Amino acid sequence: MCEVSVLIIITSIDHALYSTYIDSIMAYRRVSLLCYMNGDMVDGPSGISYTKPPIRHLRSKMGLGYEDLLSFICNSLEIDNEKMILNMAYRYPVYIGSGTANYVPLQIDDESSLKDAWEIVAELPPPNCMELYIDLVLRQSYNSSNCNIVLDSGAGPSTQPIYEHSHCASPLMTANPEMDEDSRSCDDLNTSEDVDYCGSDGDTSEESSDDDVDDEGVDAHHVDDGMI
Repeated sequence: MCEVSVLIIITSIDHALYSTYIDSIMAYRRVSLLCYMNGDMVDGPSGISYTKPPIRHLRSKMGLGYEDLLSFICNSLEIDNEKMILNMAYRYPVYIGSGTANYVPLQIDDESSLKDAWEIVAELPPPNCMELYIDLVLRQSYNSSNCNIVLDSGAGPSTQPIYEHSHCASPLMTANPEMDEDSRSCDDLNTSEDVDYCGSDGDTSEESSDDDVDDEGVDAHHVDDGMI
């Protein structure tokens, strides 16, 4: 009984130290947000990918709250969030040995799921990057009960759409095993625009940190003062 109690105490201390470590990373690190839109998320041999390149490269303080992140993305991409609802999925690697990664989606729809995403980003080696697949749905036709992730656990590429929207004109994800994931990833930040954001309690920054991510080939364009 005593050994069990000691084990529980040690586990609690380890969890507290881990949480403190993650919080310290989020306090000073910045993250790149690669935003993908106007395409389909597809399931291929190495996991999920997107049929089109990212439309924007944003820079943000790590650890933003869910509403702050939504507001930042909507302002940066000029999305009317009173008319549209954003469905977001974070694409992240799961390493399966010998440096090989399988990419899986994490649906971001509340504070809890976003916190999970930030923790994954904090644990990954630099550059700190979050690839976001964004699908827009009209509010008048949106029904959260009809937007579900359907994951295929089979050995090969799935023929089932990962995202199903019964009220959407086209699903966020379809099957396309021939997609080349390597051509569009956090390692390739050659996107059209770079927007920098410090969060609701900070100002937009006109400098990007070289320590966080390699922004080679990206021109910096910052958010206007009135945008956020």
